[in-house]
Amino acid sequence: MQLDAAMGIPPLIGFTTEHYRTVWVERAFWENFLNSVYVTLGVTLVSLTVGTFAGYALSRAGSTLAFGILIAALVFRALPHSVLVTGYLPFFITSSEWLAPILGENAPTLYGQPLAVIAVLVAINQPFTIWMLRSFFQSIPSELDEAARVDGCTHFQAFRWVIMPVMWPGVITTGLFSFLLGYNDYLVTSLLLDASNQTMVPAIASFFNRETTTTVPPRDDLPAPDRLRPHRGGGQGMRHPAFRHLPRDGIIAGLSHPAMLLLFTNIPGVRGLAPAPGQTRKTTP
Repeated sequence: MQLDAAMGIPPLIGFTTEHYRTVWVERAFWENFLNSVYVTLGVTLVSLTVGTFAGYALSRAGSTLAFGILIAALVFRALPHSVLVTGYLPFFITSSEWLAPILGENAPTLYGQPLAVIAVLVAINQPFTIWMLRSFFQSIPSELDEAARVDGCTHFQAFRWVIMPVMWPGVITTGLFSFLLGYNDYLVTSLLLDASNQTMVPAIASFFNRETTTTVPPRDDLPAPDRLRPHRGGGQGMRHPAFRHLPRDGIIAGLSHPAMLLLFTNIPGVRGLAPAPGQTRKTTP
């Protein structure tokens, strides 16, 4: 539907919602959006839960074992993502056999499902969240833990009621990085998900591959040498009407980044990470 015609003015601007409807409804892009939401929320929640407990424990432990765990996590993070996918792939393919003793005949095959992507992305992201949250926990004085223990709190109660209220800015910041990792991933999602469960990024890439390989049919009203001549600035497929869907896909995916940035920077806990304009952060001697 042409917005200019609906408003009763000449079609000078030419803005239309037809291609948004084509992408979201006819091509079921909303399913890819929901899959991205599932994967992103799953990666963020699992990474923050495990990373918070591990980061707190490692920040309060000064043993050699804790340092060894941190180094091992760093080495694991340095592995290429394709290596991790290859290592998990046999388990995901044969997961129905592994889970059959527990779930019986209803044991699912994890390959092609969002749970497989969540498991791999958590394994990739977990060392980063542990290191980052550990640095935030180290900035909190251990005297707060000791004071809570003197008042009768257990270790978990001190962590829950004393340490975590101070840690929210660090948790939110780490969660934002985890969110972006799960949202922007292409390699893991394209390797482990089938066409019916693709997330937004591989789906947009598939649109690009499909549209740019489409060529314009030859025109019979042109002389024979000019019928198959490429358009200026690109191949024949660059002016095909279907190619116009691509800018809409890029807008859909690209606008979510500044939206999330505005959302997180207006949270009171995150706003406290940086001083306001014209002010300086107070430091104690």
